[in-house]
Order: sequence, then structure tokens, then C-alpha cells
Amino acid sequence: MQLKGDVSKLDNFISPDFVDHSGGAGDIEIRGKDSLKPKVGDLHNHVKDLKFNLIASATSDDGAYNFTLVQLTGTSIDDFMGVPPNTTIDQTAVNVISIKDGMFTGQWRFIKHAKQCR
Repeated sequence: MQLKGDVSKLDNFISPDFVDHSGGAGDIEIRGKDSLKPKVGDLHNHVKDLKFNLIASATSDDGAYNFTLVQLTGTSIDDFMGVPPNTTIDQTAVNVISIKDGMFTGQWRFIKHAKQCR
């Protein structure tokens, strides 16, 4: 699914009480879908040509967890999260997503930091 900055699509699969345990700047948890939406939308203000490439995905047998390997690419527009302007971003991460009643309720992100920005 491509969001392309349209965060209203998050309503289709993000629970109102969603928690991003990996957080944003400063690793502070992001609590609630309404807190998550501006963070997701804001990425497009700081990274041009933002793309998420799903490399692999698996779901636990009971459907309670989804595991994804993703690649985020783009170019920083300004000084964002410590990345200088016009820096190529190529970041690989594993996401663990908890699921209840078909909705994402939580996320933990594990980022490979080596060579992510150059």
C-alpha cells in the first residue's frame, strides 16, 4: 500500500490505541493513532522521493504478529533527525507489528544504522 502522504489511509489498519515502541526523535513512544498520523505525514516534508520497499514479510501462525524487512530510501530535504540536507538515505529495518482484530496495535523497529545515510 502506498500512502504518499495521505495519512487517512492509516485508519484502515491502525488501531486507535496503537503504540510505536520505537518512537520518534529521542526514542519517545508514540501513543495513539492520532499522534502517529502527523509523524508519518511529516516524513514527506523532510524526505523527497520517499519510498518504502517491502523486502520480506511473515506473520505468526496465530496472526498476532507480523514481521517485515523493509528498505527506506530517499533524499533529505533539510536537517531532519540529525541527517544533513541533500543526504541520500538508504535504511534497512526489521519491524515487528502486533495485531489484534485485524488492526495494528503496536510496533517495534530495529534499524541497521551502518551506511544508512551518505
